[in-house]
Amino acid sequence: QMIDILLQAFRTLDVESQKIFKLYYQEKLTQQQIVQELQMSQSKVSRKLIKGRQSLLEALFKWSQEKNISVNPNQLKDISFAMEEFLSNRDFSGG
Repeated sequence: QMIDILLQAFRTLDVESQKIFKLYYQEKLTQQQIVQELQMSQSKVSRKLIKGRQSLLEALFKWSQEKNISVNPNQLKDISFAMEEFLSNRDFSGG
């Protein structure tokens, strides 16, 4: 169910952010390579990655609250790590 939450949250990101996530996590491009590929500033790429990750974490946190699951700081770190792993191993094109 957490995967569904992450996918739903990912789909709410703007198209540009989704493309940046795909290039960064799927294609394993560096931020600098993304800058060159998309012809945008490094600060914009970085900001989109940070805001996108934050949106996904917020969606997971909201879901945990709705399920009455309390999350302590250590668990939040674990969730963040798991989310990064999920993003790195996910094919976003197929949903």
